[in-house]
This record gives sequence, C-alpha cells and structure tokens, in this order.
Amino acid sequence: MIDSYFIQYCAPTLAGMKCGSLFRFPYRSLSELERQVSDANRRLRGKGINITVLRDGKAAALILVYRERMALKELGNPITQRFLTKLGYQDCSVDGFIKEISARMSKQGAFPHEIGLLLQYPLRDVVGFMRNQGKNCKCTGCWKVYGDESESIKRFDRYKKCTDCYLKQFQLGKSIEQLTVAA
Repeated sequence: MIDSYFIQYCAPTLAGMKCGSLFRFPYRSLSELERQVSDANRRLRGKGINITVLRDGKAAALILVYRERMALKELGNPITQRFLTKLGYQDCSVDGFIKEISARMSKQGAFPHEIGLLLQYPLRDVVGFMRNQGKNCKCTGCWKVYGDESESIKRFDRYKKCTDCYLKQFQLGKSIEQLTVAA
C-alpha cells in the first residue's frame, strides 16, 4: 500500500532528481505503520533511500523520503548552515536536522518550513515563504516561488513528467525497487 504513495508523491526523489519528498500517509494502527516503513526501508536503503516518520497522528503520519548523499550536500552548504543556525539549529547534520524538525513539529505544533531545504526547495524560496507567511509569491507549483520563477517552473515540469512516467510504469507492473534509481 505504501508503495503507491511513494510513486505518487516521491517519484522525483526515487529517480534521483531531488533530495527529498514529504507526504501524509493514512494508517490503521501504529504497528502497521511501523511495519510498512521498516519494510520499505529494507527494500530501498540499498538504493540510497531513507524513510522516516516525522510525525504520527491518530490516523495519519507525515513521512519523509530522502537521499542521504543529496541531503548531506544540501545541508552541508555553508549558506544553508548559517540560515539554520540563525533558526536555532545546533546540529546541521542530516540526522540532527531531521530529529530537530520532528521535535519542533511535536513541541510547537507549527510546521517548520525550513524542511523545504531537505525537499530541495531553493533557499530563497524557503526564506521568502517564511518572511511573507506564504503570501505574495511569484507563482505556485510544488512549492511557492519567491526567487527564480523560470527555473522553478522548469523544475516543476520535470518533476511532473517524472511522476507521470513513474505512475504509468507502476501501473504496468514495475515494482518500487525497479523504479528506484541507485545512488
């Protein structure tokens, strides 16, 4: 069941086109959720994919699917690290960032929009979204754009084509393992 969500919401990450994807996954029991996430990690970790539950509610979980190597590069950028330090992050490693994001979701109840960096949204767009509280963007696609509109639109189109292709291949019987590009 979780595989269809990976295809629908994470195809560009599975294809190696972007660092991470985030989606809401409905579940019946916590043990079912843990089993499905554990099984997916077992099947995809060898291809460089990590899956973690950022937050679980009563009937749905927020799941992050990411590529460790790409995440290291994104979070290792000195400009990104300065930005995160200003937001109070003490550990900008991938694990540290994910733990802090998860903790902030649990404690504050608010959504930490800096997670967009792990989803490979441009820093300028993440900052713009936070400053403008999601208003006054140039355009909207996979995220709200405050920076380079033309480049973002090109990325949106590539991500859509990838998702459409993956959905078609999945419907034709290809497995998630076959569709996931190795790191």
